Amino acid sequence: MEDVAKVGYEQFMRGKTIIILGAKFKVATMLPRFFPRKLITKVVRSMQEVK
Repeated sequence: MEDVAKVGYEQFMRGKTIIILGAKFKVATMLPRFFPRKLITKVVRSMQEVK
């Protein structure tokens, strides 16, 4: 967790307003551009439901 805070702080001080760590998360932020909103909402809902 401290590594995330350190990298976030360093990037913030360089003027970046959006900081995404890790390739998996970068890909996840780009997926909604390529898939229909209805599909994305179903996937997000299934991930957030309590099982």
